[in-house]
Amino acid sequence: MKEAMDKWEDLSRDPKARFEYESHLKAVLDDMAAVREAEKRYEKAIKKGLEEGIEKGIEQGISQGISQGLEQGKRENARAIAIKLLDIGMNLEKILEITGLEKADIEKV
Repeated sequence: MKEAMDKWEDLSRDPKARFEYESHLKAVLDDMAAVREAEKRYEKAIKKGLEEGIEKGIEQGISQGISQGLEQGKRENARAIAIKLLDIGMNLEKILEITGLEKADIEKV
């Protein structure tokens, strides 16, 4: 510890050595500040990317869900029509043509 204090006193007495030390210290502190700033920007970019990704995923999920729901609704409606047509005795081939269902779909009904 005494050795460090002696060096510090020597630096304090020599203006050129003190200037070099302070310049070096400033450069080190500037580098540390630049690293901290880069880390903050990196974290901000990651956060923004995640938020945008989640938002886009939600939008795609909603869109896909709506499409699937509409398609499922159409199939259920076609099955309901097929049941009514079967009940009135319509020919199976005609029902397939009208509803667009497969024979297996009607056999499930």
